[in-house]
Amino acid sequence: MGDSITYGYPVAGGWRTQLYQDLNPTGTNYAFVGSQTSNPSTLLTSVNDTNHDGFPGIVINNLLPSVSTDVATGRPTDILLQIGINDILGRTPLVQNEADISNLVHQIYIADPSTHVFIASILPSINISFQPQIEAYNAYIADAVVPIEQGLGMNITFVDQYANFVDSTDTPIISLYDFSNGTGDIVHPDLAGYIVMANTWNAAITASAIPEPSPVSLILIGGAICAAFVQIRRRI
Repeated sequence: MGDSITYGYPVAGGWRTQLYQDLNPTGTNYAFVGSQTSNPSTLLTSVNDTNHDGFPGIVINNLLPSVSTDVATGRPTDILLQIGINDILGRTPLVQNEADISNLVHQIYIADPSTHVFIASILPSINISFQPQIEAYNAYIADAVVPIEQGLGMNITFVDQYANFVDSTDTPIISLYDFSNGTGDIVHPDLAGYIVMANTWNAAITASAIPEPSPVSLILIGGAICAAFVQIRRRI
């Protein structure tokens, strides 16, 4: 759930293509859900798994009116949430961005308390004038939104996507950004960047995955549970 980076611009499928490949060999069956099917890759089209909730240009407040319906309709077991860069590029005051992301996350919890939310830091911008606000916003998510909602009982995990896109001096790694227009895109990854993002999502998701029954458990419990254990299907 998010903006043009969830959508995948300018790479067909964005991080979803690599994440599909990362997740589905693990023994658990994952499917993407969402109201959108645009910008699929060839692979995602071939496996009929093109759904997502990525909306280019969207700001946090734009997600609020429909989030409860989207959660009820998609019935996700896990939500991958990354949103806020357009608010910052539009120079919305930081205090407003903080209030909006807190509200959005809590509305997701109200809509379905059983859903596991993986909320990611937003990526750095090549335009370094935005960096102070990006870093402050990310810190607010990690240090305020996540622990507050956890204290209320929400299953929520912070995923640091920002860290993979900067070097040891906190400078954006240019090779992970799109330069297809010849001048450089200040926020969108290229294919290599989206693969990095997918692998980071995958590490967080698989670390939280429901353990599969051991072969000994299957033998002891018998045929009925074996039949029920053909697949564990999670919806992202």
